[in-house]
Amino acid sequence: MSSEKNVSQIAREYAHLSRLFDAQPPLTRHFLEQQAGTILFALGKDTNRIRFQLPDKIILEGGESLDLPPAARTRAVSHALGRYSPTRKRDLLLQHLDGLEQSLNPALSVCGKLFRYVLAHTLVYNLLPDGHAIQYSAEVGDDIPSIPVGEIQPSALLAATDSVTEFDQANPDGGRLQVPFVAAARRFYLPQWVAFDEQGNLLAISADEAVSYLASMQNFQRLLLDAVAFCPCIVADETYQRKRAGLLGQLVNQGRALARYYTREIITKIRVRAESGSLNRGLDLNLPYFDDGEFTLKYHKVDVIPDGRIMFLAAFVVRAMQLEKTKVRHSLNLNRSTRRHLLSLLAAIEQAFSHNPAEG
Repeated sequence: MSSEKNVSQIAREYAHLSRLFDAQPPLTRHFLEQQAGTILFALGKDTNRIRFQLPDKIILEGGESLDLPPAARTRAVSHALGRYSPTRKRDLLLQHLDGLEQSLNPALSVCGKLFRYVLAHTLVYNLLPDGHAIQYSAEVGDDIPSIPVGEIQPSALLAATDSVTEFDQANPDGGRLQVPFVAAARRFYLPQWVAFDEQGNLLAISADEAVSYLASMQNFQRLLLDAVAFCPCIVADETYQRKRAGLLGQLVNQGRALARYYTREIITKIRVRAESGSLNRGLDLNLPYFDDGEFTLKYHKVDVIPDGRIMFLAAFVVRAMQLEKTKVRHSLNLNRSTRRHLLSLLAAIEQAFSHNPAEG
């Protein structure tokens, strides 16, 4: 019951801020959006200071007008901002906006709320990409749906969200061709960043390109976090929820697929090195896995064979994976779905070497 009350309160707060923004004259709304763009640009640059302006007046929901003191309209955040990371800059800006909200001057207080709203709104509507209308289902034990369901989206040759552009070698003067994404990519929210199909086959040119796709989605995931940091009630916005679900579902799906791809490469490398006899001096692994709590690729170290003159046997790999699975099952550092994902990677390596335990 308390959860429903909290959701209702968040929705009411967001509705209030939306009405407050809509109550401003068009020129004031445009001014606020421009200032928000200036702030967000400065957050991403190595600048010594964030400067922005407050409007000369604010209109309340009821139509009342509040004038802002001219001396208080010019704002600056920190004199040494360039020394800090983007996250630290954002935190300093939040402290500044908190100070505005807590001001005894009603106009400054309302401005603090409005700037929070406009910053979050700009991030969600202007900086977060829009994609296909899709639906994901969740794997058992997952909190984030990440498996595309439903029919494949039809290809649209001229749709920017459904095609890539390539140089037309046959007609250099004809510009660039628009080439539809493969069917597997069109099942996702943002097909331009799909590196693996449902069977784990690499669709990108290389693993490095797959990593760059993941990095792009991670950058936009951070924008989601920034939007909520600026204005927590933005979570009540339907566009925020739609973009969040589409982006995070794809990020989790493709992050896990990349980890499985690396795991297959590890299995192949072990077999090749075992056949060449270069694993008789020890073996340890840094197994990549995708942490869906932090939305990033991490590495899990596994000691398979201690250093020394020990002849490699596949049985050592099997035993090491079995022991490591026991440790992972009891780990408190992983959430449930990440733990299950990592266990599946360990099981894949175990199975790959369990058929002929006496051979590499």
